[in-house]
Amino acid sequence: MHFLKSVRLFAAARAGVQASLGVLLLFALPAQTWACACGCGAFQVGDFAVYPTGSAGHGLIFMNWFYQDQSHNFNGGSSAPPSLNEDKRLRSSFYTAGVQYNLGGSWAVQLEVPFVDRTFSVGSEEDPGQQLTHRWNQMGDMKISGIYSGFFPDKSLGVTFGLRLPTGDFKETSPGIDIDRDSQVGYGSTDLLLGAYFTHALTSDDAWSFFVQSSLDLPVWTQDGYRPGVEASEAIGIYYNNWSVGEIMIQPIAQVIATHRSHDRGPNAADPVASGSDRIFLAPGVLIQRDAAMVQAVVELPVYNYVSGNQLVGNTLLKVMFGYRF
Repeated sequence: MHFLKSVRLFAAARAGVQASLGVLLLFALPAQTWACACGCGAFQVGDFAVYPTGSAGHGLIFMNWFYQDQSHNFNGGSSAPPSLNEDKRLRSSFYTAGVQYNLGGSWAVQLEVPFVDRTFSVGSEEDPGQQLTHRWNQMGDMKISGIYSGFFPDKSLGVTFGLRLPTGDFKETSPGIDIDRDSQVGYGSTDLLLGAYFTHALTSDDAWSFFVQSSLDLPVWTQDGYRPGVEASEAIGIYYNNWSVGEIMIQPIAQVIATHRSHDRGPNAADPVASGSDRIFLAPGVLIQRDAAMVQAVVELPVYNYVSGNQLVGNTLLKVMFGYRF
C-alpha cells in the first residue's frame, strides 16, 4: 500500500510540475519558437544531491564539470551530411564553482560562477578541406538564485528563482572565422531562472526514492540585437539508498532528461530558422557520499534528437559534481 501511495504521489507531483511549467511556457514563449546551439539545458536538471538540507548557517560548496562535444550534424530528426553545415565542431567544458547557503526559515541562496573552455571549428571558405579553429578560456555567465523548500517538513518540495547575469563575453572575434552569437561563451542577456523539484520515497524502507525537477531559462533583457532561445528542461529519475561500503554510501541513479530550446531571434541571430531543438536523454549515474563529502557522476545519452535546420549535436554528455556540506 505504501508503494502504491508513493506511485500516486509521484504521478501527482510530476503532473503538478509539468502543469506549472506549462503555464510558465504559455506566458513566456512566443509562437512557433523552439531552439539552441549549445543545448546546455540538459546540465541544469537532475541534481537531487544538492537540494537544500540542514539549518540556518549551513550549506554546500560544490564544483561542477560539464562536457559536451558537438561534432555530429543533424537535420530534423536524423543525421545529415557534414557538408551541409559550415560549423564542424563545438567542444565545451564548463567548470562551475558554487556555494549554497541556508538562511533559515526554509530559505536558501545559491551562487554559481562558471569558467568556460570552448573550441569552435568551421570549414574554410577558401579551402574546403581546411578547418579554422578558435578557442575560449574565460568566465561565463554567473547565476544567482533563491530557493524555498518550506512546503513540507521534510523539505521534499522546493521552488527556485533567480537570474543569469551577462558576465560572459559575447563579442569574441577571430581572424577568418565568423563566430555567431549562439557560439559565444556568454549569452549577452539577463535571464529569469525558474524551477521546481520534488523527491519522495517509493518503498516503506526508503531503499528506493524518486525525484522530478524542472527548470526554465527565460531571456528578459538582451543586447546588440540578439535574443537567445527560451530553454525548458525536465528530469525524472529514481535512485537506490541502501548500498554502502563501510562508511561510504553509494547511490545508483537512473533518470530521463528532456530539453526544449526555442529559436534565437533578433537581427544578430545567426540563423533563426536553423535553431531550435527537442532532445531526450537516458542519464545513468552514481552518487557517492561519505560524511559531508559527495561525488556525483552522470552520463547523458541522447535517445531522441530533433533540430531545426542543420545543427551540431553531441553523442554523449558528461557531468561530474564534487560537493561538501558545512
